[in-house]
Amino acid sequence: MTYEHGYDRDILAYCITKPHAYLGMIGSQRKVEITKKKFIEAKIATKETLEEVDMPMGLAIDAESPEEIAVSILAKLIAVKNAVSLIQ
Repeated sequence: MTYEHGYDRDILAYCITKPHAYLGMIGSQRKVEITKKKFIEAKIATKETLEEVDMPMGLAIDAESPEEIAVSILAKLIAVKNAVSLIQ
């Protein structure tokens, strides 16, 4: 995450084509929808590829404060590292 949405998108566009175990982008639902639309229109990524990116990143636990968001992201990273399925 940077201080500018455009930079975040540039970094994601670069990383999306690289091998990764986890790839996510932090941001509001609006930022996520705009990013997906821009990537599809510019043919940076397909809808299927974008579905593999965790946007907004972290666990869906209704986190609101920066501390809660950080915990949700860290929990997601730990789950990916430990190959834990979060679908129950």
